[in-house]
Amino acid sequence: MFRYERPQAGRYRQFHQLNLEAIGEVHPALDAEVIGVLLELFRRLDLAQRLTLSLNSIGDAACRPAYRDKLVAYLRQHAGALCEECRERTERNPLRVLDCKKPDCQEVLDTAPSILDALCRDCAEHFSRVRQYLDAMGLTYHVAPRLVRGFDYYVRTTFELLTGELGAQNAVAGGGRYDGLVKLLGGPPDPAIGFAVGMERVVSLLPSDSHEAGALALLIPLGDEALVRLLPVALAVRSRGRAVELAYGARKLRNELDRANRLKVPYVVILGEQELLKGEALIREMGSGTQRSVPLAGLEGELMALPVAR
Repeated sequence: MFRYERPQAGRYRQFHQLNLEAIGEVHPALDAEVIGVLLELFRRLDLAQRLTLSLNSIGDAACRPAYRDKLVAYLRQHAGALCEECRERTERNPLRVLDCKKPDCQEVLDTAPSILDALCRDCAEHFSRVRQYLDAMGLTYHVAPRLVRGFDYYVRTTFELLTGELGAQNAVAGGGRYDGLVKLLGGPPDPAIGFAVGMERVVSLLPSDSHEAGALALLIPLGDEALVRLLPVALAVRSRGRAVELAYGARKLRNELDRANRLKVPYVVILGEQELLKGEALIREMGSGTQRSVPLAGLEGELMALPVAR
């Protein structure tokens, strides 16, 4: 993804998103299920306890226009206390003013009309049932009346996952219902709800050792026959959760050892003609320079048993 607005901490010019879209169902239970998927993702990353789920409803075409008019009237009355950007947004996208984090604007917004007080019967019922299903699933959330989305095609349920560890850019994921978007793009009138996760922000929350750990070993085949024998070993070790690098036999041993030092791998595996004849491989500990021969047939197990350097 690429962002037009000015980059800042946590908001990169180029960034990546993980997205989920559920299309074709208007039932509020789907809203709860989609939110449940998002929370489960972060639970598996062991980050859920550090995040807060904020939830709101922004109404639909039946009730939001009247709220928009009421909000614009209020913002115009207090324009002198708003920042320049909020004064501009008042005229072209007033709901976005509710997003402003500046203290002076926050004071004005504390007493602004709440969209939850302006919901029509259908939107209020939908939001009530979303909350009912989230409660039934045992999911914790905070109702945030000022939580909005920046585009008009969003309706009803909107949500964000927030952290206090990234400064002003505190949202690591966000989503909502967009029942009119497919039709707006020329398709059928399918309802839909989805979310986006900011991958760079998630990575910044992970423990440093979870994304800075390097490979365990560099596997060095000396010749094509050795490469053929080491390829399945690399595949098997990786499938069991260990990272290894594999050379391709095109460089001399000295050059590959220099590469191992640059990669900062704690071990190398050397397989040449002599080792192949013996049915063995050499495992060298890079720190001490000591090495030992192990049966080639048991190399996968030997690699899995190596301690991971910290």
